[in-house]
Order: sequence, then C-alpha cells, then structure tokens
Amino acid sequence: MTFAHRLLSLLLLAVLLAACGGSSRTTPAATAPSQANNQQASSATTQPAAQPTEAATAPAVATEVPQTDGTAPAPAESTALATTEPEPAQATVQPVATQVPEATEAPQNETGGAAAPAEGAAYTGTVLSHTGKPLAKAMVYAGNSMVRTDARGRYRVQASPGAQELTVMAPGYRKHTAKLGEGNGNVRLEPFVAKGVYVSGIGDDDVRERFYGLMEDTELNAMVINVKNDDGRVFTSKVPLARETGASFEDFHLRDVVADAHKRGIYVIGRFTTFRDPNLATERPDLAIQNQAGKVWEDNQGHRWVDPFRREVWDYFGDLLEEIAESGIDEIQFDYVRFPVDGDLSSVKYKTPSTRVNRPQTISSFLKYAEGRLRPHKVFISADTYGLTVVSDNEQGTGQIVQRLAPYLDYYSPMIYPDHFAAGSFGFQIPSAHPYEVIYRSVKQAQAKLKGTPVLVRPYLSAFRDTQFGQPFGLPQFLAQKRGAEEAGAHSWIYWDAALKYPDELFRAE
Repeated sequence: MTFAHRLLSLLLLAVLLAACGGSSRTTPAATAPSQANNQQASSATTQPAAQPTEAATAPAVATEVPQTDGTAPAPAESTALATTEPEPAQATVQPVATQVPEATEAPQNETGGAAAPAEGAAYTGTVLSHTGKPLAKAMVYAGNSMVRTDARGRYRVQASPGAQELTVMAPGYRKHTAKLGEGNGNVRLEPFVAKGVYVSGIGDDDVRERFYGLMEDTELNAMVINVKNDDGRVFTSKVPLARETGASFEDFHLRDVVADAHKRGIYVIGRFTTFRDPNLATERPDLAIQNQAGKVWEDNQGHRWVDPFRREVWDYFGDLLEEIAESGIDEIQFDYVRFPVDGDLSSVKYKTPSTRVNRPQTISSFLKYAEGRLRPHKVFISADTYGLTVVSDNEQGTGQIVQRLAPYLDYYSPMIYPDHFAAGSFGFQIPSAHPYEVIYRSVKQAQAKLKGTPVLVRPYLSAFRDTQFGQPFGLPQFLAQKRGAEEAGAHSWIYWDAALKYPDELFRAE
C-alpha cells in the first residue's frame, strides 16, 4: 500500500470514531421490572408500617359458656379477657397477639425501657430469672395490656391508654413493678417460695395475732384465708347478688386485712369455694343443683351446690372474683371447683345432663372464664383438687383433669392427705402409715402431669389426725410429709387443719 492509500485509511478511521462519540465504552440497557415485581416494589415503598388501632388493641373476646344440649360450651360475646397458652416462638398478648420483634427490627412507635411512656407505645425487653435464665411464659403488663414472654423470655407489649407501670409476674417469683420507661426493658425476677398454713376466722383479732407471730418467728410467710366461705358467704361485698342473697358478711374489710398482712411481709392467698355454695343455692333455688322433684339437692353432708352449667352463676362468681382481686390480694385459689360426687347422684338434675365428656369441658371452661376476669387485676391463680386427681387419668365424676386445668393456673395444690387415699394406694394397705412415701410419689405424679407448663406444684399437707385408718398421726408424720414434698421438688407446701391446732414445732424457727 502506498503512502497515499495509508493516509486515506487513517482519515476514514478518524471520521468513524468521531461519529461514535469518540469513545469505545457503552452503557448496558436497564432491565424493565415485571408487573409482579413492580407491584411488590410499590407496596414496599408506599405502605406505612402497620400500627395498632384502639379497636385492634381492645377487642371483645369470646369466652366459653355452659350450654343446654350436653355438648362442649360454645362461644358467647363477652368483654372478659381470655388467655391462651402461647406458641414457643411468640408472645401471646392479652388482649391482642403480637410477634416479638427480632433484635434488628426498629418498629415505629416502639420503645425500650429508657424512653418516657407514650400513648399506645410498644415496650420490648427480656424477662430473666435471678440466675439470668430466660423465663418463658412470664406475664408482662403495660397498664392493662398483658403478653406472655416467648421461649427466650422476650416480650413486646402495647401499652394501654394511660399506662404508667410495667408489671412482670411468673409463678415462683415475686411480682415486679416499675415505671414504664425505667431501665432498658429487661427485668430480672427474684424468687419467692410461699410456705403457708390455712387460717380460718381471720376476722378474729386473737387468731390474726397468733398467726402473725408464727409468720414472724418461723419459716412461714404465707396464709390461706377464706374470701368465699364454705357456706358461700363473702366479706363486705358490694356485688348486688351477694347483698340480695345475704352473702355479704360484714365481719371485716378484706382490703384492710390484706394491707396489714403485706406490711408484715405475708403473702395472702384467698380461698374461694366455688360450686359448693349453700347460701346461693338456698336463696336462689333456680340456680341450684336440684333433685328430680324440683327441690334443692343436698349431698351426704347436707351441703347445697349451685349448677356449674348456669351462666348466671359464672357471672356472679366473676363479679366476686374481681372485687376480691381489687383488694390487693396476692393469689386467688379455687376450692370445690368441681361437680359433687357424694350423695344420691341418681336424683341429681342439672340444667344440662351431666356426662363424663361435658363435666371436664365445663370445669376447664369456667376456669378459662375466671382467668379472663382475674388476669387484668394482676393476681396469681391456683386451684386445689382431691389427691385422687393426681394419680388418676379419669375425671372421677368431678370434672377435674389436671392437664385441662393447667392452662388457667399458676399454682396447683392437690390435697394429698395420706389418710384420704384408699387402702392399697401406692402399694400400701394403710397409706397413712407411710406419709413420706405418699407425699413424695404424689408430688412426682403431679409434676409429670404438668410437664411442659409453667404451673408449679404446691401441695396441701395434713396437720390433723388420721380420719380413716386410725393410725397415729402427729408431729412426726406432719414433718415426714414436709420432707417428702421438699425432696420431691415441690414448690413448697401449705398445711391444713380446720381446727388451727398447728404445732409450733412443725415450722423451722427463723
């Protein structure tokens, strides 16, 4: 190629480069999103974070009520709060369920413990034991809103309007209360073991002072008092039906007794006799268990009962329970929360035919209803049952099955009195001759039935003579029961003697 040809080629190349913009770099074309991706992107960028509304945080929750067709109780409208056991990976909120956020989340209108209380704010944190172990299913309140912690002890609670305090409760621990916004939201609970005795006649000054002295000088730190007596009467009640039927017993003011006990460091458990209610059954026969002739039915001891299938009975008890809880009492314990099992049962007439299917449904549904009335008042809930309930998987006509009671309780107190078991129980022809073994094995069986729940076993022990076998039964046998309970891992104990003749030596001096 001649020089002229090469020069012409170079000129042509320069012209081509100028036409292409003088650069050999190119920009890739943008890929247009699909219609589905575009909608998703629009939703993610334009929708605000969902915030709870007043209607969402305080819905009316359905509770189960007795039916008349012999089937399981069906839902009915109620403003009572109903709680359920949570799934392990989330907190159950009462009245509305919310998921506990991961640590990387930063929800709007949410604060840890350091921020000042805000209307409708959500508060997060972790509940730990005194040793630093996360506590699952602990109850956390921000005002009247309640959630349960998840498996890692975490919570997220939406504060109710006007809430000022954060309260944390768990069986086996002292109640913790602090101002909303204090600290970082994490709470470490202090353990508490209630060592108690049943004390009747708490309105009597001499009785009260005697047991106050025992509480001060010994290991005792708790007492069970009647808040609804065996006769169905309650103390200084303002509930209309209690006053109409003469159930309000103007003996003492419960709030004053509780406050006085708390000044002395005493934990107060209120014993609430439930469906054995002679006063209501007598004054309102329409609410009583009746016989086939339409008269009020009586058991072998002449006691009258109200019909567990009647919703009006439930509502009356719910009103009483809330009134009792407002006294500041620490715990309410249900006694006689069952169907009667002695007397001429062939003559019994209920609103609904009583069957082995609907009796347990009704008892557990009542406890669910009662729990809904009580939980907003921040009290612990317990129940006692026959000792036989611990060793049997059947309801024995009572309607009580431990596993079905458990979701609504914090403590379970089986009455495992050695002389109340039948001959041959636990392999012993005379069970009361083996008090340590009877208590130890009973506690272990109760614990097995409650495995996987937060419910703690705190049994009733006998401090009275052997009423069935005539065996010697005094201080050595009383102490053997305590040792059996403690060595079986029971969460302490409560002694029972209706005559209140507890030997001082029964309790360790402190």
